[in-house]
Amino acid sequence: MQMPPKRRIIAGLWTFSISGVIAISALFLRKFVNLPVGDLTEWAQDVVTTNYLTAQYLYILAYVIPFFGFWALYMVLTQRAKERLAFWGLMGTLLGTGLPLTTMGVLAYASPEIGRLYLQGDTHLPQVINEIAMGSSMVMGMPGAFLYVGGCISFAVAIWQSGTINKWSGVMLALHGLFVAFGFGMPSLLVLSWILLAVSGILFVLGVQKDGMEST
Repeated sequence: MQMPPKRRIIAGLWTFSISGVIAISALFLRKFVNLPVGDLTEWAQDVVTTNYLTAQYLYILAYVIPFFGFWALYMVLTQRAKERLAFWGLMGTLLGTGLPLTTMGVLAYASPEIGRLYLQGDTHLPQVINEIAMGSSMVMGMPGAFLYVGGCISFAVAIWQSGTINKWSGVMLALHGLFVAFGFGMPSLLVLSWILLAVSGILFVLGVQKDGMEST
Protein backbone atom coordinates (compact mmCIF):
# COMPACT_ATOMS: atom_id res chain seq x y z
CA MET A 1 0.00 0.00 0.00
CA GLN A 2 1.38 3.37 -1.01
CA MET A 3 1.84 5.69 1.93
CA PRO A 4 0.71 9.32 1.88
CA PRO A 5 3.35 11.98 2.63
CA LYS A 6 4.67 11.71 6.15
CA ARG A 7 3.59 15.26 6.94
CA ARG A 8 -0.01 14.29 6.13
CA ILE A 9 0.17 11.30 8.46
CA ILE A 10 1.54 13.47 11.26
CA ALA A 11 -1.15 16.09 10.66
CA GLY A 12 -3.78 13.37 11.00
CA LEU A 13 -2.27 12.04 14.22
CA TRP A 14 -2.29 15.53 15.73
CA THR A 15 -6.09 15.51 15.55
CA PHE A 16 -6.13 13.20 18.57
CA SER A 17 -4.52 15.83 20.77
CA ILE A 18 -6.52 18.68 19.23
CA SER A 19 -9.71 16.70 19.83
CA GLY A 20 -8.80 16.12 23.47
CA VAL A 21 -8.21 19.81 24.11
CA ILE A 22 -11.47 20.81 22.39
CA ALA A 23 -13.52 18.21 24.26
CA ILE A 24 -12.15 19.18 27.68
CA SER A 25 -12.77 22.85 26.92
CA ALA A 26 -16.34 22.03 25.89
CA LEU A 27 -17.01 20.03 29.06
CA PHE A 28 -15.92 22.90 31.27
CA LEU A 29 -17.71 25.48 29.11
CA ARG A 30 -21.04 23.70 29.54
CA LYS A 31 -20.23 23.09 33.25
CA PHE A 32 -20.76 19.34 32.76
CA VAL A 33 -24.50 19.91 32.28
CA ASN A 34 -26.08 17.00 30.44
CA LEU A 35 -29.41 15.32 31.09
CA PRO A 36 -32.14 17.05 33.14
CA VAL A 37 -31.77 15.48 36.57
CA GLY A 38 -31.84 17.09 40.01
CA ASP A 39 -32.69 20.77 39.97
CA LEU A 40 -34.59 21.17 36.69
CA THR A 41 -34.74 24.94 36.95
CA GLU A 42 -30.95 25.13 37.19
CA TRP A 43 -30.65 22.70 34.27
CA ALA A 44 -33.01 24.80 32.15
CA GLN A 45 -31.18 28.02 32.97
CA ASP A 46 -27.89 26.42 31.95
CA VAL A 47 -29.00 24.90 28.64
CA VAL A 48 -30.54 28.11 27.29
CA THR A 49 -27.20 29.92 27.47
CA THR A 50 -24.98 30.58 24.48
CA ASN A 51 -22.14 28.80 26.28
CA TYR A 52 -24.09 25.55 26.38
CA LEU A 53 -24.88 25.55 22.67
CA THR A 54 -21.31 26.52 21.79
CA ALA A 55 -19.99 23.75 24.02
CA GLN A 56 -22.23 21.18 22.35
CA TYR A 57 -20.99 22.19 18.90
CA LEU A 58 -17.40 21.93 20.13
CA TYR A 59 -18.02 18.53 21.70
CA ILE A 60 -19.45 17.17 18.46
CA LEU A 61 -16.40 18.56 16.63
CA ALA A 62 -14.15 16.82 19.15
CA TYR A 63 -15.84 13.52 18.34
CA VAL A 64 -15.57 13.93 14.59
CA ILE A 65 -12.07 15.24 13.88
CA PRO A 66 -10.28 12.08 15.16
CA PHE A 67 -11.58 10.40 11.98
CA PHE A 68 -8.38 11.74 10.41
CA GLY A 69 -6.30 10.46 13.30
CA PHE A 70 -7.72 6.94 13.08
CA TRP A 71 -7.08 6.94 9.33
CA ALA A 72 -3.48 8.06 9.91
CA LEU A 73 -2.97 5.45 12.61
CA TYR A 74 -4.30 2.79 10.26
CA MET A 75 -1.84 3.88 7.58
CA VAL A 76 1.06 3.75 10.04
CA LEU A 77 0.15 0.28 11.27
CA THR A 78 -0.14 -1.13 7.75
CA GLN A 79 3.60 -0.49 7.46
CA ARG A 80 4.14 -2.64 10.56
CA ALA A 81 2.32 -5.67 9.09
CA LYS A 82 -0.66 -5.05 11.38
CA GLU A 83 -3.16 -4.17 8.67
CA ARG A 84 -5.82 -6.67 9.76
CA LEU A 85 -6.05 -5.47 13.35
CA ALA A 86 -5.73 -1.85 12.25
CA PHE A 87 -8.55 -2.31 9.72
CA TRP A 88 -10.97 -3.53 12.37
CA GLY A 89 -9.79 -0.74 14.64
CA LEU A 90 -10.56 1.79 11.93
CA MET A 91 -14.00 0.32 11.20
CA GLY A 92 -14.92 0.10 14.87
CA THR A 93 -13.89 3.61 15.75
CA LEU A 94 -15.52 5.23 12.72
CA LEU A 95 -18.83 3.41 13.15
CA GLY A 96 -18.67 3.83 16.91
CA THR A 97 -18.19 7.56 16.50
CA GLY A 98 -20.93 8.03 13.93
CA LEU A 99 -23.79 6.12 15.54
CA PRO A 100 -24.00 8.06 18.85
CA LEU A 101 -24.05 11.40 17.03
CA THR A 102 -27.85 11.14 16.92
CA THR A 103 -27.99 11.40 20.72
CA MET A 104 -25.51 14.26 20.73
CA GLY A 105 -27.67 16.07 18.19
CA VAL A 106 -30.69 15.76 20.49
CA LEU A 107 -28.72 17.23 23.39
CA ALA A 108 -27.35 20.05 21.23
CA TYR A 109 -30.53 21.16 19.50
CA ALA A 110 -33.47 20.00 21.61
CA SER A 111 -32.22 20.76 25.12
CA PRO A 112 -32.07 24.57 24.70
CA GLU A 113 -35.61 24.69 23.29
CA ILE A 114 -37.02 22.39 25.94
CA GLY A 115 -35.19 24.35 28.64
CA ARG A 116 -36.70 27.58 27.32
CA LEU A 117 -40.20 26.08 27.34
CA TYR A 118 -39.66 24.74 30.86
CA LEU A 119 -38.82 28.22 32.10
CA GLN A 120 -42.03 29.44 30.45
CA GLY A 121 -44.09 26.94 32.42
CA ASP A 122 -44.09 23.63 30.50
CA THR A 123 -42.55 21.72 33.40
CA HIS A 124 -43.20 18.23 32.01
CA LEU A 125 -40.99 18.64 28.95
CA PRO A 126 -37.48 17.95 30.37
CA GLN A 127 -38.44 14.32 30.86
CA VAL A 128 -38.72 14.05 27.08
CA ILE A 129 -34.94 14.52 26.80
CA ASN A 130 -34.34 11.67 29.25
CA GLU A 131 -36.75 9.40 27.39
CA ILE A 132 -34.99 10.06 24.08
CA ALA A 133 -31.42 9.92 25.40
CA MET A 134 -31.94 6.81 27.51
CA GLY A 135 -34.59 5.21 25.32
CA SER A 136 -34.92 5.32 21.54
CA SER A 137 -31.47 6.79 20.89
CA MET A 138 -29.86 3.83 22.66
CA VAL A 139 -30.76 1.74 19.60
CA MET A 140 -27.83 3.48 17.91
CA GLY A 141 -25.91 4.72 20.92
CA MET A 142 -25.23 1.42 22.67
CA PRO A 143 -23.95 -0.48 19.62
CA GLY A 144 -21.88 2.60 18.82
CA ALA A 145 -20.31 2.54 22.28
CA PHE A 146 -19.30 -1.11 21.98
CA LEU A 147 -17.98 -0.62 18.45
CA TYR A 148 -15.89 2.36 19.54
CA VAL A 149 -14.39 0.49 22.49
CA GLY A 150 -13.73 -2.55 20.29
CA GLY A 151 -12.07 -0.39 17.67
CA CYS A 152 -9.81 1.31 20.20
CA ILE A 153 -8.85 -2.04 21.71
CA SER A 154 -8.09 -3.47 18.26
CA PHE A 155 -5.84 -0.48 17.55
CA ALA A 156 -4.22 -0.92 20.97
CA VAL A 157 -3.37 -4.58 20.32
CA ALA A 158 -1.91 -3.69 16.92
CA ILE A 159 0.18 -0.93 18.49
CA TRP A 160 1.39 -3.25 21.26
CA GLN A 161 2.46 -5.87 18.72
CA SER A 162 3.99 -3.39 16.28
CA GLY A 163 7.25 -3.16 18.19
CA THR A 164 7.91 0.41 17.08
CA ILE A 165 5.09 2.63 18.36
CA ASN A 166 5.08 3.33 22.10
CA LYS A 167 3.08 0.46 23.62
CA TRP A 168 1.55 2.57 26.34
CA SER A 169 0.05 4.93 23.79
CA GLY A 170 -2.10 1.99 22.71
CA VAL A 171 -3.14 1.31 26.29
CA MET A 172 -4.11 4.97 26.64
CA LEU A 173 -6.17 4.77 23.47
CA ALA A 174 -8.02 1.68 24.73
CA LEU A 175 -8.75 3.33 28.08
CA HIS A 176 -9.92 6.47 26.31
CA GLY A 177 -12.41 4.40 24.33
CA LEU A 178 -13.71 2.66 27.44
CA PHE A 179 -14.05 5.82 29.53
CA VAL A 180 -15.60 8.02 26.83
CA ALA A 181 -18.11 5.34 25.81
CA PHE A 182 -19.27 4.37 29.29
CA GLY A 183 -18.38 7.45 31.35
CA PHE A 184 -21.70 9.12 30.54
CA GLY A 185 -22.71 11.27 33.50
CA MET A 186 -19.30 10.92 35.22
CA PRO A 187 -17.34 14.15 34.59
CA SER A 188 -14.05 12.90 36.01
CA LEU A 189 -14.00 9.87 33.71
CA LEU A 190 -14.93 11.96 30.68
CA VAL A 191 -12.13 14.46 31.34
CA LEU A 192 -9.66 11.62 31.91
CA SER A 193 -10.74 9.95 28.67
CA TRP A 194 -9.92 13.03 26.62
CA ILE A 195 -6.63 13.60 28.45
CA LEU A 196 -5.65 10.03 27.55
CA LEU A 197 -6.53 10.64 23.90
CA ALA A 198 -4.53 13.87 23.79
CA VAL A 199 -1.44 12.26 25.35
CA SER A 200 -1.66 9.18 23.13
CA GLY A 201 -1.80 11.48 20.10
CA ILE A 202 1.43 13.18 21.13
CA LEU A 203 3.11 9.80 21.57
CA PHE A 204 1.90 8.68 18.14
CA VAL A 205 3.38 11.79 16.53
CA LEU A 206 6.70 11.43 18.35
CA GLY A 207 6.89 7.77 17.35
CA VAL A 208 6.31 8.49 13.66
CA GLN A 209 8.75 11.40 13.63
CA LYS A 210 11.47 9.26 15.18
CA ASP A 211 10.77 6.09 13.22
CA GLY A 212 11.62 7.30 9.72
CA MET A 213 8.44 5.89 8.24
CA GLU A 214 8.30 5.39 4.49
CA SER A 215 6.57 8.21 2.62
CA THR A 216 6.03 9.40 -0.90
